[in-house]
Amino acid sequence: MKNCPDFQETLWMDIHGELDPKDRRAWEEHVAGCAACREERERMSRLMELVKEDLSPSRLSREKAGALSSSIKGRLRAEAVGVPWWRRFINAPRRFVPAAAAAMLLAVAVAWFSQKNLSSTTGVNHPDSGNEIAVTDGEVIRHLELLEEMDTLRKLVQVLDEKETM
Repeated sequence: MKNCPDFQETLWMDIHGELDPKDRRAWEEHVAGCAACREERERMSRLMELVKEDLSPSRLSREKAGALSSSIKGRLRAEAVGVPWWRRFINAPRRFVPAAAAAMLLAVAVAWFSQKNLSSTTGVNHPDSGNEIAVTDGEVIRHLELLEEMDTLRKLVQVLDEKETM
């Protein structure tokens, strides 16, 4: 529609059947007098018919339609009756299983390392235990930052405890 760019939108609305009745009269008068618009309208109408033919849904066979209908009815009945809690868990998405397994492994690992650390440090530095560790100056220097942070944390805990008691 090189000749009538003002009527491009009107043409599209006419093809889709959405043209207003009062605008339709003016459009019909224009199409009667303009050969380019008339040809474009006919061409677009043929194209839309071809598209509608190609995009029309295929018909279902009786067997497929029956199977689809019974499947839908079964689901509706199951929803109406209600599903037991254990069946919802069984039908959970399959990605839930690896996530649950990973969480369990993480919990076991944390528990194992915590238990191992607790059993190995129990009573080691207690003065009455007799199991005191001989600390060299080199170890103290290497872990000086950690000791300073622990001291800072201890002071912070004391300050917070004092505020709670007030």
